[in-house]
Amino acid sequence: MRHNKERPLEVLVAACLDDEECRFDVLELKTTGDLLSELALCDELLDATAPYCREHAAIRWIAAPTEIEAVLAEERWSEDLGRALGHHHACDEGPPCETLPLPKQAGCSALVDEVAADPSICAR
Repeated sequence: MRHNKERPLEVLVAACLDDEECRFDVLELKTTGDLLSELALCDELLDATAPYCREHAAIRWIAAPTEIEAVLAEERWSEDLGRALGHHHACDEGPPCETLPLPKQAGCSALVDEVAADPSICAR
């Protein structure tokens, strides 16, 4: 973490060797701002913690959703992207779940239902 700013991602990941928690921490610190590339890195560099990494990337994206068209078109990570889009819809008037590609609708609807049950989710 001390060398986060001056060292590239590849160098930091290599320094982690086989320590997955270390690689997870590096990915948390070295965000790119591009949701789809961050999701790909989670899958490429992690095993057991990849789902948590994808969730964290989606949460960061929710704060400033960009590349909506690319997210809608992406066929991987349907549940993760659906939930992120559901948050965007429920909290920021993003596209309604029923207008999303079918694989993303379930995740979207689940998140919308969670927000309906606990509106404070939007403030997190």
